[in-house]
Amino acid sequence: MNQNKQEAVPTSPFGSRRERSLAQNGHQDAAMSTGCLQERSERIKKAQEAIETLLLYRDSEHRHQAYKIAVREVRWLIGVARTFDGQDREWATRKLLWLTSWQAMPLINEVEKALNEIFGEAMPTRLAGWLAALVKKQKDYIRSKSGVHRPGKTARDRAAD
Repeated sequence: MNQNKQEAVPTSPFGSRRERSLAQNGHQDAAMSTGCLQERSERIKKAQEAIETLLLYRDSEHRHQAYKIAVREVRWLIGVARTFDGQDREWATRKLLWLTSWQAMPLINEVEKALNEIFGEAMPTRLAGWLAALVKKQKDYIRSKSGVHRPGKTARDRAAD
């Protein structure tokens, strides 16, 4: 008799565990979660396509075009990170930091400001470490280009920290 009561489980492209459990438990919002999952998968697919476009330009002669696309995508990912929540926000942030380190280092200050607005004091330690490493990488790059080589911290460095 229990076998007859079993409902059809809606499927998603990801076949998520949460969606299956909602459907099996007979929750009303299973259909709504399917819509949310489809919307989420579309947003993630769009982000992946944008990153793949950048990868096409990476090794080509069109570096300026790749930079312009990277700037646009970094700003788009900042917006995405603001609208996502939980695990998706962390995914968007990881992609944002990776893209910034790869092609859009001049935007590191904008990225740092946006991440501080998004996470505040609750930024995960791993993401904060990656952001700090990028800021240090940018600082070292600027110092090497300007000819300033200081092996240790000076009073000015300590005051800036």
